[in-house]
Amino acid sequence: FFFFLLPAILGLATSRSAAAVGTNYMLSGETLNRNDHLRNGDFDLVMQDDCNLVLYNGGWQSDTANRGQDCRLTLTDRGELLIQDRDGTNVWSSGSRGKRGNYAAVVHPDGKLVIYGPAVFKINPWVPGLNSLQKRGGDAPFPANMLFSGQVLHNDQRLTARNHMLVMQGDCNLVLYGGKFGWQSNTHGNGE
Repeated sequence: FFFFLLPAILGLATSRSAAAVGTNYMLSGETLNRNDHLRNGDFDLVMQDDCNLVLYNGGWQSDTANRGQDCRLTLTDRGELLIQDRDGTNVWSSGSRGKRGNYAAVVHPDGKLVIYGPAVFKINPWVPGLNSLQKRGGDAPFPANMLFSGQVLHNDQRLTARNHMLVMQGDCNLVLYGGKFGWQSNTHGNGE
């Protein structure tokens, strides 16, 4: 199962609260503060006020209730989910420490919380602002910024993230747009 996570493609991980945009994912360096959440359908990952991280309707929790105050969840650049209290003391860790890179923690439509990271495919490094394609996936509704295994971008369909678009053009050329031209597959005219 593979997916394309366009924000990770573009290296847009910033230190913002992931919940600020109401998404089902967070990127390396992003945080869930007290009472912030990631949601996908009926599944809600909440950094509760009592310092417990809970995946509602998913049957999981960190068992960290009352072990800190003003806790926040961060996804590190090593793919580790880390709960820290207001003093920066580590309260809990996912233990999933990998090599440095761009990671994404995603709440799937089936209630799974999955951490994806480092790239398994890279585009030419000369392309400004373009770091890597992340792949992974599963059966899921078609979100605006992910393509899951088994899903197809048809003519003139696109994936979007902020001011960037990955477009399957009518001439069969796959093109990444954003600010300036970023990348293309050079497959125009090679299909129907």
